[in-house]
Amino acid sequence: MTLLSYSLQAGLGLALTYLFYRVCLVRLTFYKANRLYLSTAILLCLLAPLMDTSGLWPQKVERFTVYVQGNPGPEMPVAAAPTAAPSHHLPLLEYVLFAGMVLMVLRLSIQVISLTRLRFKAVPAGERGRIRLFLLPYPLAPFSFGHSIFFHPSAQTSADFHRIVDHETAHIEQRHTLDILLSQVLLVLQWWNPFAWLMDRSIRQNLEFLADQAVLDNGADPKQYQYLLLKVSGVGVPVLSNPFNFSPLYNRIAMMNKRRSGTKQGARFLFALPLLLLLLIAASRHRVPKTGDDHTYRLYAFVVDGATLKPLADADVKDDVSGLSTKTGADGFFRLTFPVPPGKTDTMKFHVVVSKDGYDHFQDKFQVPLANLGINPKFNSDLQLIGLAGSGPDRRSFSNSHMAMPSEEEALHNEGSPSREEIFDKLIQRQKQQREVEAVFAASPDQIYFVISNQTYVVMHGGWASQEGTVHTILVDGKIRMTGEELNKTYKRNQLSGYCSTLPASKAKEKYGIDEDIFVVGLNK
Repeated sequence: MTLLSYSLQAGLGLALTYLFYRVCLVRLTFYKANRLYLSTAILLCLLAPLMDTSGLWPQKVERFTVYVQGNPGPEMPVAAAPTAAPSHHLPLLEYVLFAGMVLMVLRLSIQVISLTRLRFKAVPAGERGRIRLFLLPYPLAPFSFGHSIFFHPSAQTSADFHRIVDHETAHIEQRHTLDILLSQVLLVLQWWNPFAWLMDRSIRQNLEFLADQAVLDNGADPKQYQYLLLKVSGVGVPVLSNPFNFSPLYNRIAMMNKRRSGTKQGARFLFALPLLLLLLIAASRHRVPKTGDDHTYRLYAFVVDGATLKPLADADVKDDVSGLSTKTGADGFFRLTFPVPPGKTDTMKFHVVVSKDGYDHFQDKFQVPLANLGINPKFNSDLQLIGLAGSGPDRRSFSNSHMAMPSEEEALHNEGSPSREEIFDKLIQRQKQQREVEAVFAASPDQIYFVISNQTYVVMHGGWASQEGTVHTILVDGKIRMTGEELNKTYKRNQLSGYCSTLPASKAKEKYGIDEDIFVVGLNK
């Protein structure tokens, strides 16, 4: 995720939550609930774009289209995926965003330094429990920060000075400094967004409502307290503080005189819950890139016991190149998603290591041309990866009679695709068939063509090509048509060349004029 996309997603969420607050909540006297809403909204807007929430709620069952093939014959070249022309506007906007954040951090640092210098110049004036009182060296309106209250000596001459202390004490006891700091973080990250500044102002205003309510609940006369606010208005205070005279005073006085909101009005907060949930869903990352997305490469596979072919849960899977890691689920399945740097057009390197207590490590080093995102699975006799598959802008199906699964999002639109469990069962069945092929291969060194479990095989050298169903026609050197039995009687295995492939009827008709599925084998010259 780029800085620009993050900022836009967070900014949109902030606009929606602020508008809801202004329309539905700002006039209510549920100040504590408003405080919770504002703080939650800010945290959600800033964090949701960074979160992967795909596991928090039910998802549609993942389905994959399955492709099966034998040893490949000569492969057709795969065209490179078109690469979008690099944008010169995006980096510039991100530089502007980053520069603004740097300036806001400097602004915040200056405010912290200013408040710290003021603290050292202030004179201790006593304590009120765990709250410390300080006298300011020059006239400022009373304010609080952390566990300290600051005021000018002239404020002590007021008959209502204790009300000022009560007000600032409420700020401290309710830990309002945390809200101020949160709003400053918001301004750093969303400095360009007018809704961030409006949200900051709303937070500060609501904190004053809370403190004013605490003073009135403590027995203060509303009119006298309001006159006191008017007396100390208009005097500056540090930005990071909770000031006694936060403006505009009109709203504070109006809210003090307002009748308390009823329980029915509080029902408005129920509408905030689906809004925040919708925001979390919309802004968070679900890791389902669009088909043909050339910015991610996904690797998914099953891990099984090499002897029993049972799925291995909680096996550790890590790519040592990128540092990405995960664990297999209860069904032995795992997925890793790799970001492809924008503009990268050559290859990506991987070093996948799978480990589990009691098993030898499985590792596979490979590199993937971005124009041909295909991986041939490798196996050992102990820990095995079944159906190791990748997806990207272009994909190839995989050899050795394993199941190749294309990208998840494409299969989601294919309701006829088998489920993950069905895929696993077929993968295991195919693995068992291959073991049977290996046994036959060792037991009958001169047999070229045979059928196992309705799967037909033609063997040459150390490998084989396979196809579902019984194939009766074998084309030798593009000239001679034979059945499997005729092939076994006429030739020995060492007479075959390395070229052996399967062709479906449509391809066979187009290339050789044969309207049925065929094997094509070559002879040594």
